[in-house]
Amino acid sequence: SYLAMILPNLDQVALYNATNFQISTSYAQPHNWTSYAVVIETFLCPSDRPPNSSSFAFTNYPGNSGVPLQRMINNGLFHQGDVPAIGFADISDGSSQTVMVTETLTGSSESSSQKKDLVRDVFKTSKLWLQPGRLRELVEDCHQSSDSIAQAQRSSRGQNWFEGSLGYTLYNHADCPNSPSCLNQGLVETGVWTASSLHQGSTNTLFVDGHVQSVSTISPKVWLALGTRAGGELISSDSY
Repeated sequence: SYLAMILPNLDQVALYNATNFQISTSYAQPHNWTSYAVVIETFLCPSDRPPNSSSFAFTNYPGNSGVPLQRMINNGLFHQGDVPAIGFADISDGSSQTVMVTETLTGSSESSSQKKDLVRDVFKTSKLWLQPGRLRELVEDCHQSSDSIAQAQRSSRGQNWFEGSLGYTLYNHADCPNSPSCLNQGLVETGVWTASSLHQGSTNTLFVDGHVQSVSTISPKVWLALGTRAGGELISSDSY
């Protein structure tokens, strides 16, 4: 994850040097289990304390992966898989109007058939949406699915600061902050992964130029535009 890469800048040189970045970061690989479990307070929001775990250390600060492929692909700042590095020259929308990191509430890592949490839980859409131009349908399906306890799939948001994956250290701009998150049927990479917080209806957001802004009421169109680095959208600073 991007968090693992910045460890030396957070006085965590020893942890960085003890981590093997040459192998798979999957938890199935035991080589980095020690690193997985180290709690880094800088990665946690004081307003949201994660559940206790001896296996994983949580984070509240995922990086922006843009919007899902139903709109465009590899358009954020951080991505899963083998993709080219992104520099300032790639951010044609402007560093002051492109989000880099936001916050999300952590999950409980437990499923419940008795109750649901619209923000912490992850739901599953009723249909598979992979076609270009179907982002709106994906989001609407996610909202409808979140009405059902049966569609709550898991609650593992932010449970692993080490792995660069959606739901752990990445999120997307498919929908506005504090909206439901959903797997796309069973697919993680093409689902809806929203920002969220406990800050009185607002979410702290770090932009590429380094300024932090508390985002509260915002339109889906503007939030989507802030999530793309080169979408060409025209937005005014008073719209968020």
